[in-house]
Amino acid sequence: MKIGLTLGAVALLASATAATAQADVMVTSDYLKMGWEQVSAQVPYNDLNLATDSGVATLRSRVKAEASKMCGTAQSNAKATMNRQSCFDSVMASAEPQIVKLASDARAR
Repeated sequence: MKIGLTLGAVALLASATAATAQADVMVTSDYLKMGWEQVSAQVPYNDLNLATDSGVATLRSRVKAEASKMCGTAQSNAKATMNRQSCFDSVMASAEPQIVKLASDARAR
């Protein structure tokens, strides 16, 4: 009986985790190219209708806002500005395939 309850709890946790994963776009900054630590965050979209252009645009805006938070503000020196831009570009690149797939799936329904 305990094994059945444990397996049921594991299955419930796995399904809850899968549902949560479907509600967020994972964005990652490829700091590893610069010899730094890799940073990631989740961007929620479950309140958006990704079958519409405005829903997709809103998601992209959220990803851009998260990229700005992750990568910091522009600095006065050129190297820091270049690093920030590289970080921002890598975050956007990590999110774009996910956004395209989500929009395509939403429009196919």
